[in-house]
Amino acid sequence: MTYITFLSNYDKLNYPNNEPGTFTNTLAQTIHLDEGTKYEIALAELSYNNNYVIESDDITFWLFDWRHEDKDKLWGSLTVMKLAHQIINNSVDLCSVLNGMIWSTVKRLDKDKHKYFTYEDNRRIWCNMIPDSGLTLVIQSRLVVMLGAVKHDKSKDILIVGDTKPEDFYVFNGEKRYFKDKREFKSALTGRDFFVYPPKIGLGEEALIYSDLCQPTHLATSLVQLLRILPLAKNRDVVLENDRVVVTFGADRIYVPLMARSSINTGTFHLRTLNQERLMLRGYVRLLVHIRRSLE
Repeated sequence: MTYITFLSNYDKLNYPNNEPGTFTNTLAQTIHLDEGTKYEIALAELSYNNNYVIESDDITFWLFDWRHEDKDKLWGSLTVMKLAHQIINNSVDLCSVLNGMIWSTVKRLDKDKHKYFTYEDNRRIWCNMIPDSGLTLVIQSRLVVMLGAVKHDKSKDILIVGDTKPEDFYVFNGEKRYFKDKREFKSALTGRDFFVYPPKIGLGEEALIYSDLCQPTHLATSLVQLLRILPLAKNRDVVLENDRVVVTFGADRIYVPLMARSSINTGTFHLRTLNQERLMLRGYVRLLVHIRRSLE
């Protein structure tokens, strides 16, 4: 009957919160449907950027290097580490980025390149601190969630790992070294352990695409307005320019019943992981749907 293209970066005037993971478009012209006729809808094409690029400045951790001496003969240097503009597609990427930031900031650690964060066979991220190494990390709220230390994002959550920093001084080779920064950082982990929850990076292995145009259907124990489930391409396998992925469905389209209505003038879409978390995609998402009279 008809094809309709929806774009996540359009219609910002009516829907200012539109983003790649959740968006609504108002059609230029209302599509009228025949009364008493059943219709069905299918996803015909999906286009998206596969990379998850951190664009905000609020995914951070503090790095406190005990062994940095300033011109006043005081010790300790605190650096705010921002993950903005880093490309992270999976847990291995996240660990690599964090390790690289630590090595490049504390030059004495760059030689051995000890991996402070690793993703291992139990599908958890491990934190591998070295006791008495003069390093303290204060991990801030959103990064705490990404690592899997907590399940949900709470703005006040922090996690301190590494050596516990006292307020005033520490002793190194029998000498008292006085801190410039008098704050105390009490560590929750001075050695090696894994974070309890699965990492929450953004992209999963499959995407669930929901739409208010669909009639509810069964998904496990729930009734949901599910348009399609599809696997997400892995970034390292993508060879298209700008890592943009275009998935086209022809004979393998899956049609689902359209919500009973007399007309269509808007469409809303939500892209989620299997854990029902919002997909963290950059750029824009383009969806092409096909609506036709039901063949049943």
